[in-house]
Amino acid sequence: TTLVTQGPAGFPSRTIRGQGVSGGVAEAPLVYAGTFGDPYCVGSFPGGTFTGRIVVCKEGKSDALFQKAQRIGAAGAIGLVVAN
Repeated sequence: TTLVTQGPAGFPSRTIRGQGVSGGVAEAPLVYAGTFGDPYCVGSFPGGTFTGRIVVCKEGKSDALFQKAQRIGAAGAIGLVVAN
């Protein structure tokens, strides 16, 4: 699995390699859950909030990773990146 970030003007793009647990997707937009008011993904998001997107959630808040994945999945996300 490869994630290519696009930094703001003046910052370089980065390529991050890791391992996925599914067949993956060809390409999808990456969004930060904090932009939607919940950086740790501990609350529910309205259905359709993340349709077709990969969501970045912060690690922490005593929440299991699968619970984060369930919440964003219910809001339409197709992937999860957990960052610390």
